[in-house]
Amino acid sequence: MLFGRTRKRFFHPQIVAITCFALVLFLPFISPAQRLPIKTYTVGDGLAHNNINRLVQDAKGFLWIATSEGLSRFDGYGFTNYGTNDGLNHIFVNDIAVDREGNLWTATNGGGVSRLLDEPNENETSAARKKFVSFAIADGGEPNGANRVNRILFDAENRLWCLTDSGLYRAKQIAVAERDFERVIAAPTKPALLTAYAAFADSRGRFWFSINAQAVEFAGGKRFDYEPYLEVNKSAAETPADLNLDAFAEDENGYIFASDPQSVYEFIEPETEGGRGSWRKLSFERQPSQYLRTIAPATNGGLWIGTLSGLMHYGDGRETLYTTANGLSVNDVTAVFPDREGNVWIGTRGGGVNKLTSETIVSYTVAEGLPFSDVYRFIADRDGTLYAQTGCEPQKIVRIGADKVSVIHNSEWKNGRCYNTHLLQDSQRRWWFSTSYGLWVSADAPALDFKNGRLLTAADNGLPESAAAEMYQDADGKVWLVNIDSGNIVMADAKLPGTPHFEIVAQNVPAQRILSDAGGTIWLAGRDNLWRIRNGQTIEIKSIENLPRIEPRCLFEDSRGRVWIGTRYNGAIVTDEPEAENPRFVNYTPADGLTSGAVWTISEDDQGKIYLGTGRGVDQLDTTTNKIRHFTNDEGVIGSVINHLLKDKQGNIWVATDLGISRINPNTVRIETKPPPILIDRVLIAGEELPLAETGVSALTTPDFSANQNNISIHFVGLSFQKENALRYEYKLEGADNDWSAASRQREVAFANLGAGNYRFLVRAINSEDTRSEQPAVFAFQILRPVWQRWWFVLAAILIFGGMIRFIYRRRVSRLLEMERVRTRIATDLHDDIGANLTKIAILSEVAKQQSGQNSSGNGKDNLLGSVAEISRESISAMGDIVWAINPKKDSLIGLTRRMRQHAEEILQQRDISLEFDAPVVEADIKLDADIRRNVYLIFKEAVNNIIRHSNAAAVRIDFALVDKELILQISDDGKGFDKAREYDGNGLLNIKKRAEDCGGQLEIDSTANAGTKIVLRLKLKSAVWVWR
Repeated sequence: MLFGRTRKRFFHPQIVAITCFALVLFLPFISPAQRLPIKTYTVGDGLAHNNINRLVQDAKGFLWIATSEGLSRFDGYGFTNYGTNDGLNHIFVNDIAVDREGNLWTATNGGGVSRLLDEPNENETSAARKKFVSFAIADGGEPNGANRVNRILFDAENRLWCLTDSGLYRAKQIAVAERDFERVIAAPTKPALLTAYAAFADSRGRFWFSINAQAVEFAGGKRFDYEPYLEVNKSAAETPADLNLDAFAEDENGYIFASDPQSVYEFIEPETEGGRGSWRKLSFERQPSQYLRTIAPATNGGLWIGTLSGLMHYGDGRETLYTTANGLSVNDVTAVFPDREGNVWIGTRGGGVNKLTSETIVSYTVAEGLPFSDVYRFIADRDGTLYAQTGCEPQKIVRIGADKVSVIHNSEWKNGRCYNTHLLQDSQRRWWFSTSYGLWVSADAPALDFKNGRLLTAADNGLPESAAAEMYQDADGKVWLVNIDSGNIVMADAKLPGTPHFEIVAQNVPAQRILSDAGGTIWLAGRDNLWRIRNGQTIEIKSIENLPRIEPRCLFEDSRGRVWIGTRYNGAIVTDEPEAENPRFVNYTPADGLTSGAVWTISEDDQGKIYLGTGRGVDQLDTTTNKIRHFTNDEGVIGSVINHLLKDKQGNIWVATDLGISRINPNTVRIETKPPPILIDRVLIAGEELPLAETGVSALTTPDFSANQNNISIHFVGLSFQKENALRYEYKLEGADNDWSAASRQREVAFANLGAGNYRFLVRAINSEDTRSEQPAVFAFQILRPVWQRWWFVLAAILIFGGMIRFIYRRRVSRLLEMERVRTRIATDLHDDIGANLTKIAILSEVAKQQSGQNSSGNGKDNLLGSVAEISRESISAMGDIVWAINPKKDSLIGLTRRMRQHAEEILQQRDISLEFDAPVVEADIKLDADIRRNVYLIFKEAVNNIIRHSNAAAVRIDFALVDKELILQISDDGKGFDKAREYDGNGLLNIKKRAEDCGGQLEIDSTANAGTKIVLRLKLKSAVWVWR
């Protein structure tokens, strides 16, 4: 076990007493230290427990943390915790390992080993399913020491090895099974349990295990046992009980190291391959309380060593110890893990997890010795020692050492201008200090002590006033004083010995910043104005292109001779022709990537990169690529308002802020070139969670969703532990919108009421260097149409509807055929029976009339018989019309035309009335409804009959036509006409009008006395348009 029980060598009463005594002894002499960019995560942030046993990063990029009360997974934003409810057999997790197939395993302190079930069971919900499957090493549960697994690893065959309290075990099969292990090395008999816990696989395929003080190597099928302490201490009979091996590590050069509580050993490779090597002890200073716990390789070379009293960095023959004074949560370091992005994760006992971003940036605050949190200006003396102006009223000067700051005594002066430079050392090593009372100039003493010197006031040696807003020394050794209130620009030649003499160079120039460029031009910046002094002439630069107001706040000349000007609201402007009459400027603003438009200070590193101190942090500008890098609080830059930037002789950039001091080492700044991986870790479909891999997926394809599952919420995460809070995300939903969204820090997106169709959701992460994920995470899905819109439903509906139409049609056709048969039968019966009988009556009446006429003449019987014959003939004619009307074979336009022509010719020719009948022939016959055919014919017949009875016409013209689906019947005569306003006793005209209305036609009657009559019938047909010849 690791920390399940008290570990004797760390918590023995004598050791605890020595440790406490050492801490008490050394505490009074501890100097304020540099603060590293360390961020702490504890149970308050969601961590399972504050005692950390192991740290591992999996293939996807998640950080896994073994704690004393469960397993935690960190994605850069929050923790996901696992315990016995999730399938772990024991809550105490000692170790974590990833096998050759990418599966994550844990070693527990009494429950054997557990494997993460990353892929979900589709039959279980995310909340209900077990997330781990566990395997006991042996029978007996926790009391059996074999189930208290301290370290695990996988060999080249992917076989599991377990270092337990009862010895070293190995799985019999590659597929791990319950209690299917064999013991390779038994636990020593003294002590009864293993008291060392280290297992390590190196880059050469060798496996290392610690068995108390022994280092056991498995290489090429061979086993080698070492005892480093005895190899180094030749005269020792045995290794002390408290000096068992705790850890192995391999550095970036392939060197193997091991550590016990007092020493670190380096493995000396064998001279021949497959032979036996040896060990040597590394030499470094260690305090008595610095019991070593663990070791890990450092990415910038050397080793990280976790101790009971802090984190040590060993490299290049020197060691640096970081403690709570540097930002650690506690000093007891139990695990160290460098991740793939260069961060160092530090597990502690009782203090949770600390993340050390880098050693690039260190900081000083009030906790590290600053008298005030506000720092306004840096000053470097001729030897490179750095000083800072802190506070305002009063102001104190501090000296910045290698690991501490110290206040300069007697430096509490009032000057009234917090943001200006009030201290400098001239070329004669004299110190100048501007105060509200006058100008203090020291004697020739390089050390700043404010003891020896003279206070110069107004009128002393030409000094026009006691106070100065800003002091500046040019390359020629001249000291310049500017006063924004008086507008005086004063200069003194500091190269001359003795008390300096002052000369007014310009007046009425309210400047607060001054710069002398390489060409000798003096640049002056006021609140709103910008001037240059050239050849003794003070010239104002009244405007700069694209800047409504200049409002300069700082001046800087870089190594290329370019002059930079920081402005209040418009970023930074730069010119590479400072000596030109009208210099042209280039403007860098937030639109180009600056974090703020307020640029208060500017500096440059040895690589020529420009540093801009803004109201929201430090920006690094590479003018060759125009790429801008932001230094954030996560990296260790404290504060946000940057008051001053200064490069020291070592090339470090010092940052004065509203919360203290930070130092940036440009040589170790990491550039985020690796794109952050992106995963989809949660999907909700209509409020129900979709089963996903426990650690998320980069590509997801699901079964089709129904039409009512069209509300989808997708959660995603970019895995980066370097400025993770700066990650932004872009997404798009192909099928709805093919454009990427605007980048934002939002990690969840919801789509409501999606229509049916195929969709592809893509999302990618963007880091602070604007590097995007190489491959976006993809979620492909299809939302089905509603049942009534699906092809099979539509096809079925069409078939059913078609069937119904066919059924109705066939039924209608059947009825029509039946009706036609009835009509045909009626017509036949009328023609054959009644027609025959009427004909007989007519013939018999004629015969009777003839016989009667032979016997007698002129009697009334002849008239009666003639009437009977006449009525019979008329009935026969009417019946013929009825038979024609109901005969379905006559339901056609051609049939109607023929009938009308026949009737007109028969009746008109008998009366010697000429007939002109115009009825064009059609290409094909047109079916007419029986009622329409009958009404049209009866209208025609009534009109013709009226002509015969009433018109006295000599000629009749009939026009019958079909034009654009409209029947037009026109009947005109040259008879006597009639008065349409007069009422007549007959029903002929009324019948005509009534029949026209019944068939939906329009009737027009035009008649004038002695001018004939014209009847026009117009009737719209519903049938298709037929083309006339």
